Amino acid sequence: MPTSLDDLNDPLYNPFIPKDPKTDSPYEYRSKGNLTFELCATFDLDYEDNKGRGPYGLSYITNSYYPGGGDENWLHKAGRTCFERTIDPERYPPVKI
Repeated sequence: MPTSLDDLNDPLYNPFIPKDPKTDSPYEYRSKGNLTFELCATFDLDYEDNKGRGPYGLSYITNSYYPGGGDENWLHKAGRTCFERTIDPERYPPVKI
């Protein structure tokens, strides 16, 4: 697991690590074990209030940075919200360098 989101920065594969669009601050990330991590953000609106306004909340991360992320629940209320995710090693086997 990466120790920070900056560890995912790869100019050839993934040149853009998203930041909070309002504050330009990085999202909060914490490794919680070999296959589990937590991603936190502060939202101005409930998830439902953002529908139809383009990429909202963390949804654009799901499509760009979390393969198959559309299957995950990213619903949130306004305020600080943390999402815990566990990587399935059979679906996403470790990359050997």
